[in-house]
Amino acid sequence: MAIITISRQIGSLGNDIAQKSADQLNYTLLDINSINDMVSEYSSDFSREMIALADESRPGFFDRFFYQQSVYSNLVSALIYEAASRDNMIVVGRGGQFIIKTQPSVIHVRIIAPFDIRVERVKQRRQLKHDLAKDMVRKVDRQRSDFIRYLFHHDVSDPEWYDMVINTGKFDVDATVDILVNKARTLDSPGEDAIKAFKASALQKRVEATLQKEMPNSNHIKVKADTGGTVTISGYIATEAEKANASVHAESVRGVNSVDNLIQVAYFPVTTWP
Repeated sequence: MAIITISRQIGSLGNDIAQKSADQLNYTLLDINSINDMVSEYSSDFSREMIALADESRPGFFDRFFYQQSVYSNLVSALIYEAASRDNMIVVGRGGQFIIKTQPSVIHVRIIAPFDIRVERVKQRRQLKHDLAKDMVRKVDRQRSDFIRYLFHHDVSDPEWYDMVINTGKFDVDATVDILVNKARTLDSPGEDAIKAFKASALQKRVEATLQKEMPNSNHIKVKADTGGTVTISGYIATEAEKANASVHAESVRGVNSVDNLIQVAYFPVTTWP
């Protein structure tokens, strides 16, 4: 069956819909809890980045100054590709619709609702005063929009990114779940070639995120990964010691069986990490 990505507004009941759809389809739900479990297995410490991923908010000024955007985007991409490679998955938020956007066996869904309805739902669920609920809805809307623009340079509300946009001001949770479950059952799962491509992409992005995290001041390195766990790193770097460190960091990444280090040492300025 198809993989599903769900983008949702706060107060749209998107999380409830994702959980109930996963239960009915016997799918795994990729939410912040499962993301934390996956990242805990990584060799590098991404705890700082996980703060932004947990809230789906753009990192603060301090983090943007000291950490490249590419660390965040490659970490998110690694998680989404890894989830997709496992099939039978619902990806909640974190820009899954932009990472696996072209796959025919993936359904991209946006769950929305009118502002006033969302405010009332947040007010009741979190037991807030009306004005505080309004402020929270506006704040979270802004955070999630900024998060997507920061990582992917896209508008999360643009309907062109979605196969379905469902308004839960008109459709309740059960009706929406029925739509998603029935549609998922009409599509085939990703084929073997697609699963292998997802796995290779996940490994590539894990290595890229690790190198960018551990070697933020190094020069530009390109990474390729195959389905057998062989990683090729190329590009340019300033010293032999940094070249050796690149191999060590790449070899530490889960899933890497061997590293082919084709990096050239260049004693002149070259392109830095984007």
